[in-house]
Parts: sequence; C-alpha cells; structure tokens
Amino acid sequence: MADTSKEFEQVLKDLASLRKDVSALLGDAREAAIDGVDNAYGQLRRRAKEPVHAVADYVKEQPLTGLLIAFGLGYILSSFGRSHR
Repeated sequence: MADTSKEFEQVLKDLASLRKDVSALLGDAREAAIDGVDNAYGQLRRRAKEPVHAVADYVKEQPLTGLLIAFGLGYILSSFGRSHR
C-alpha cells in the first residue's frame, strides 16, 4: 500500500511539473505568434507606402501630367456613376 501511495504522489508531482512546462510552452508560442504578426504587419505597412511614395514623387516631378491623369480618372469614374442613374 505504501508503494501505491508513493507512486500516486509521484504521479501528482509529475502532473504538476507537466502543467508548468505546458504553460511555459504556450506562453512562448504566444509570444512567437505575436512577434510574427507584428513583423508581418510592419512589412505590409512598409510595402503599402511604396506605391504612395512613387505616385507622390511622380506628381512632384511632373505636376501637369499628374493633374491631367487625375482629371481624366475623375472624369471616367464620374461617367460610370452617371450611366447607372
């Protein structure tokens, strides 16, 4: 009977240790996931800014052409709106 009691106590200790290990592992996995999402968000944000900067640079270099393109796009888009009425 004494062996069974000792074995049961050891099983309880092992389960407590396992619980701590799993908890630590989940915490590490959570931190890694958060870091991965933060990195992906930062890369996506930088990539999204590139076309905006390219258009801004183009308009600075060629303001008249940029204005004509904007006017043309506005005219085309407004004509789509009028044809559906």
